[in-house]
Amino acid sequence: MAYDDKKSNRKTSLDNDELLEEAKKNFALCEEYYSEMYYDGEEDQEFLYGINQWSDKDVAKRNSECRPSLVLNQLLPFAHQVINDIKQARPAIRVSPVDEKADIGTAEVFQGIIRNIERQSNANIAYDTAAMNSVGAGVGWIRITTDYADEMSFDQEISIDRVMNFQSVYIDPQSQTLNGSDMEYAFVFDDLTTEVFERNYPDAEMVSFEGGNDEWQTEDTVRVAEYFYRDYTEREIILTDNGVITRDEANLLEEQGIPFEEIESRKTQLPIVKHCILSGSEILEENEWVGKYIPLVPVFGEECWLEG
Repeated sequence: MAYDDKKSNRKTSLDNDELLEEAKKNFALCEEYYSEMYYDGEEDQEFLYGINQWSDKDVAKRNSECRPSLVLNQLLPFAHQVINDIKQARPAIRVSPVDEKADIGTAEVFQGIIRNIERQSNANIAYDTAAMNSVGAGVGWIRITTDYADEMSFDQEISIDRVMNFQSVYIDPQSQTLNGSDMEYAFVFDDLTTEVFERNYPDAEMVSFEGGNDEWQTEDTVRVAEYFYRDYTEREIILTDNGVITRDEANLLEEQGIPFEEIESRKTQLPIVKHCILSGSEILEENEWVGKYIPLVPVFGEECWLEG
């Protein structure tokens, strides 16, 4: 994928083989970038929960001397203290009107909608899980999903979901923003039992997507990858005496005889987020995400820049 100021120059959709090849290429970049961090994060979590606080060498030495290797875990209470502080003073999402098209009443409506989404989806659990993974392993994740309200409905509801396994998510290594809003692609891995895979994708080959932490995978599961990526469509926008419109909207106004003054124009690229589910050999599902951002939010621990 070619980049220009963090934006893709893709103008046309790729066919299935090209898309699968691009996904595997992008995952190889993610794996190279995150493998060391995830390995260290897993070690840190094991130490935090008192699983491996002795080195193999020390354990072997103490066993040979018939001495116990006791673990008195004094670290976990300090982690809980950090999480409890977050629970006591939760950051709140605030919606503020920032231009002439917005007003306080509209902002309050949106804030009420967001609060309802958080309440209905038990978002506090997602926030706490991400924070605990961030404290223990250096990074946690929050994801946004949509689903139909019920089995007989066409209405969809937004949900804020937790990600238990921090190693199941990989995002664009070139992403620089703290909230990940500039990421161009991302992966979320899931291991399905063979029965579930056959039920959901009866005509698909049972081939796992190669990637992610191999410790999760078993002979009775098939690994699939959710692949989000941003596509771009080019549009010409026009600044008029009554706001900004696209060239297509301007042509429609002209056809209807509605006057407007064109002040200036420029071309821009509007992002479209695509969502696929991939096996190791084919694309199982493909659709568009309703938004311009990939719906994964990183929650990082301490960040620093050392020797590049």
